[in-house]
Amino acid sequence: MNGIEPTWIDILTALLTPTIALAAVLITWQQVRISRNRLKHELFDRRYKLYEAARDLIGHSVSRGHPTDEELFDFVLKTRESEFLFDKNVSEYLNEIYNKAVDIQICHAEMEGLVGEEKSKNIDERRELLKFMGKQPQILRDKFASYLKLKH
Repeated sequence: MNGIEPTWIDILTALLTPTIALAAVLITWQQVRISRNRLKHELFDRRYKLYEAARDLIGHSVSRGHPTDEELFDFVLKTRESEFLFDKNVSEYLNEIYNKAVDIQICHAEMEGLVGEEKSKNIDERRELLKFMGKQPQILRDKFASYLKLKH
């Protein structure tokens, strides 16, 4: 019996180091997965805030017929980091939404002093801008869709 005991102890001792190494590799792999998922969720949260800001500006522009200064300012504050979270296409799209909203606001502000043909031109321009904004909710969803999917 004495000859068998050291052999088992030697075998178990030899297996201990690889077992510990394997456990360390598994723990590290799990930590990498957790970190990657956390990053996806953090990016989702940051990107979704920009989506909400654009959706809100579009909604205010269409429902009330024009955005307020506060709504435009809020949009700028919430979307200023878009170039770091999205590709150039999405950042340019957000700038286009902002510019159209400003144009709507300008048309609204100019309306009071206009008469005749100038007023008709203003109404037509504002109508076209509002039509543009009315189409944007689906376009906005499409542009943001690939960035807001959480695939694990």
